[in-house]
Amino acid sequence: MGDHNLCVRFSAPDAHLLFAQKSSLSRMMLEAERFPEIVLPLQGLRNVKALAHDPIDGHIYWIDGRTKTVRRALSNGSDVRHP
Repeated sequence: MGDHNLCVRFSAPDAHLLFAQKSSLSRMMLEAERFPEIVLPLQGLRNVKALAHDPIDGHIYWIDGRTKTVRRALSNGSDVRHP
């Protein structure tokens, strides 16, 4: 009898740094030439206090201190929602 468990191999994501600058979230690719910064296309950020990234599902999460909300989006800045 065979084992019916499925093993999935995940490839390592590109090395990057996510950071907040009060009213914007940015991603910097660490292995790219000259470390280009990409500002994520997110609207309505007022005072970002905390930022987290889930590399498995590809979401970023942040807390906005002024609006007192927790939000999430895909790592490219699309599909913004309240979790």
